[in-house]
Amino acid sequence: MIPLARKLLSFPPAKRAALRLLAKKGEPLRLGFVLHTEMIYDGIVFERLKSLGASLPFKPMLCVMTPKNPYIKHAMEQRGVSEVEFNKRLRTLSERYEVGFHGHWCTAVAASAPAADRKHMTRIEKAGFALTIDNPEEIRKQFKSEVGYLAAQGYKPAVYSAGWWHLNESVVGLLDEHGFSADCSVRYPYADSFGKRYITPEKLPPQGDIFYLPPSKQVRELHSVFYLHMKWWTLVKELLPVLRRKEGPLFCVLPTHDYDLVEGIGKVKENIEFLSRLPNVQWLSMSDILREAGRIKEIA
Repeated sequence: MIPLARKLLSFPPAKRAALRLLAKKGEPLRLGFVLHTEMIYDGIVFERLKSLGASLPFKPMLCVMTPKNPYIKHAMEQRGVSEVEFNKRLRTLSERYEVGFHGHWCTAVAASAPAADRKHMTRIEKAGFALTIDNPEEIRKQFKSEVGYLAAQGYKPAVYSAGWWHLNESVVGLLDEHGFSADCSVRYPYADSFGKRYITPEKLPPQGDIFYLPPSKQVRELHSVFYLHMKWWTLVKELLPVLRRKEGPLFCVLPTHDYDLVEGIGKVKENIEFLSRLPNVQWLSMSDILREAGRIKEIA
């Protein structure tokens, strides 16, 4: 193995200083890479995903929105992408990625319906769809349809990531019901995109600990630390609490949206390489992380 001092020389001074600061070996930190995959139908995004997957020594996780999502179906129709083509692209990507599920709960609305009464509308609402995040029956129907679609293509997703980082008991119950093993929608200590929290900060274990997502006894939660396409010093700041912890084992997920690869694929690759230089960091597939997960902390 090349000594750390020699590795440092390949980085600019600020990165070298950060690596020296973090080089003191702590508890092993297993990192997973999860892509919130919303635009496989876009040719440029698809090519970026192929390129990234081919460049990495581990399998990232694609948490996928499917053509059974009303918004995705609409976007595919606009671009002339068929379900056959979508499935072909997903099959190609599955050679380099694991496949999970990404849920954005919505339904089509009439053209005459009033706009959402919120200051900041989501991209899905701007396209003419209503959010159903507070409608358990609509969530159940869409969840069953999308997971069933993946199953029909030969995928049994075990990992879930929530659109807008929004979790509620309806979704957690469905993860249990459909045999999911893990979720990565909790961003310690941040709220979701709507300012809501499924778990309050005082009930969260320290960043890096895996725990059961209440009230489930089978769905394990891995903290997400956003985002892998951001500048390296932002990642260091977000990861610093877990990088310096003295007790373990430790696990975290670094997410990115697939469309952020259009401009940010270089940053993603650089950050993976940068974090790989830390002596206690190991990148693993989500399957490997779940196999290695040791101590589980339950929370109320």
